[in-house]
Amino acid sequence: MIGKVFMVMPCVLGLVGGLWTCGGSQQIKRQLLSQEEWTTLRNEVRELIRPDCGSCHTSSLATAKPGAIRVFDLVKEDWAASMSAEQLQGFQRRASGSVDEEDVRKIDVFLGAELARREVSNQMPDEMQ
Repeated sequence: MIGKVFMVMPCVLGLVGGLWTCGGSQQIKRQLLSQEEWTTLRNEVRELIRPDCGSCHTSSLATAKPGAIRVFDLVKEDWAASMSAEQLQGFQRRASGSVDEEDVRKIDVFLGAELARREVSNQMPDEMQ
């Protein structure tokens, strides 16, 4: 009986851990895009999330929340740049709950491109950045 409990525990812990850490979101697949594709997608995602996120994450509005603006500000051209990798993962989870499936794919591609750009940038010598 004890052996069966130990065999089941990793599965239960993995399931619970997966739900807790991912909240139903999927791993973000990193993929580089051209500057033009990335910029277009960044702007599309900004408009996709504006209805649900804009009131708190737009510094030019009276409804803006300082804590939300510290995470990202939709007024900034490169609005996602201030977000950590962990915040991007959380963003994926939250944004995916408020848009349709096609828009979820756009968000996922944008986030993957954002993370890929950061990785490439971090690998370049300072004088090349």
